[in-house]
Amino acid sequence: MSLEVLYASVGPGILFAQLRVGNSGRPRRLAGGFLGFFAPGGDHRDTVIESPGRVRIRSRFHAFYEVSGWAAVKGPGRGAILALSGDPISIWDAGEEGGHLGVERSFTLGTGEEWRIGCWFIHLGPTEPLEPWLFLNRT
Repeated sequence: MSLEVLYASVGPGILFAQLRVGNSGRPRRLAGGFLGFFAPGGDHRDTVIESPGRVRIRSRFHAFYEVSGWAAVKGPGRGAILALSGDPISIWDAGEEGGHLGVERSFTLGTGEEWRIGCWFIHLGPTEPLEPWLFLNRT
């Protein structure tokens, strides 16, 4: 087995994270990915999670779901953290502990096979729109 984790930043507030797993042994069932615990402006208490066609407002109840393309944790007046990926975005609303975003999958690797998953994380200022960044989910 080989495991490679890549973190690359092309500028302030922009991070690309990629996980690559290779298998040179017997077939294996595995799981892997990234999950970010986000608090725009340093506070997660009144954040909301926005994704295509859905806004989840803070509550004491937990939820886990996936969306395609993008999702953002937004703090009123504090900006947002935007996650973009060609893979489904995992959203974990941890109730009073805030909203968390990432990518993760279960997968099977045969001998000689490789698997990879990646996600862009973008920090946006309080007045910065999401739209100019949404093209990254196609990379």
